Amino acid sequence: FPDPRGDYETVTYCDWVTGSVLLIDRADFDAIGGWAEDYWMYVEDADLCRKAHDKGLSVAYVPEVQVIHAHGGSSRLNVAVKSMTKLEVIISKHVYTRRHTAGLERWLTHTLIVLLRLPPLVIAWILDMLTLRQVAALRVRSRMFTGLLRYYLGVVRNGSWLSPRAIANQVSSE
Repeated sequence: FPDPRGDYETVTYCDWVTGSVLLIDRADFDAIGGWAEDYWMYVEDADLCRKAHDKGLSVAYVPEVQVIHAHGGSSRLNVAVKSMTKLEVIISKHVYTRRHTAGLERWLTHTLIVLLRLPPLVIAWILDMLTLRQVAALRVRSRMFTGLLRYYLGVVRNGSWLSPRAIANQVSSE
């Protein structure tokens, strides 16, 4: 696998590139079905690249093009926005898993996401309560915990891994 921190001077073929800047021919974009509306935010770039690979297209990093991306510039405005966007990263991993895996692999991947994400958030929620919600980082994780619980209850209730914010979910609920 290419080193993501490497200093590449030639075109490097890879599994996916970040969606902050992603250039694709319109005909290829249409041929692979465009952006999936199952995501609200995050992981849709990996999904698009996966669909491109599945159709035999290549994904590459081109070093001649440089773009500066203010990572988190819009997603870290305050505790509410930061917790929501970080929660959506987790939700999007579940959406990607549902879209691109099946059977035992799907079950194991969903289970691993839950087991790796939920326990630290439970601990943060407890610490947030003990510190009387005075630590911003704990408030973010505490809100993520309650949001993730609501999301998982919705998954059980609705049988869908989609984010409540996803366009596809908005269309299906109308």
